[in-house]
Amino acid sequence: MDFLVNVPSARSYTMTIGYANGTGATATHGLAYNGGAWQTVSYSPTAAWGVFGSTVSMSVTLRAGWNMIRLAKGSPNFAGGTGYAELDYINLS
Repeated sequence: MDFLVNVPSARSYTMTIGYANGTGATATHGLAYNGGAWQTVSYSPTAAWGVFGSTVSMSVTLRAGWNMIRLAKGSPNFAGGTGYAELDYINLS
């Protein structure tokens, strides 16, 4: 899943992802931005599918203007990734 975001200044932002994970086990995706290296995002289990309210946050360093943020599970992008997660939103602050 790709997100094209426009930020006012080059700096480190906190990216928060809202999600649901009804698998009963931790799920993972790969996160990369602007073609950089992959890092792993972990989603703890939630009460059920479609029950949003859980979040996970990480730091991303973005350039001023347009940036591409990619969350992936599986090839050809991120070969890892386990389980499933329903994404509700991303927020940069």
